[in-house]
Amino acid sequence: MRINRIALNGFRNYDFETADFSPGTNVIYGENAQGKTNAVEAVFFCAFGRSHRTARDAELINQGMSGGYVGLDVQTRAGERGIEMKLRA
Repeated sequence: MRINRIALNGFRNYDFETADFSPGTNVIYGENAQGKTNAVEAVFFCAFGRSHRTARDAELINQGMSGGYVGLDVQTRAGERGIEMKLRA
C-alpha cells in the first residue's frame, strides 16, 4: 500500500493541512513539536482504528475544535482507495 495524500482537520495540533506524497521515499522533517509524530499517528489511526499514543480519542482532537478528521488516499494492488476517520468531541 502506498499513501498518495493525507488530509488532517482538527487532528492533534493541525487546524487544517494536506500533503501529497510521491512514489518512493518521502521525508517528513521539521522542528521539535511541529507535528511530525502527529502525522505518523494519523496514518496509524487510519490503519488500526486507534492511536498508538493514547487510549482516549478525545485527546486526538485539536483543542477548541468540535471534532477531528483524518483522510488518506492510498494506492493498493486493487486500485485507489480512500480511508476516512472522523472524531467527535
